[in-house]
Amino acid sequence: MDSSGLNVLVRLRRRMRAEGGRLAVTGLGSQPTRLLKITDTYDLFTTDAAAVGNGARPPA
Repeated sequence: MDSSGLNVLVRLRRRMRAEGGRLAVTGLGSQPTRLLKITDTYDLFTTDAAAVGNGARPPA
């Protein structure tokens, strides 16, 4: 993933939040995880597949 992919995720997250939803990012490989952490955006996305799968609402 590069900056274009990151931009898509950030825009989708913004749209989902505006509509009362949440964007979940799961199954990340090491490179996308590293990019999200380097850019300090990792915590913006729900990465807990178990919480998303059971319908639990992750923290804001």
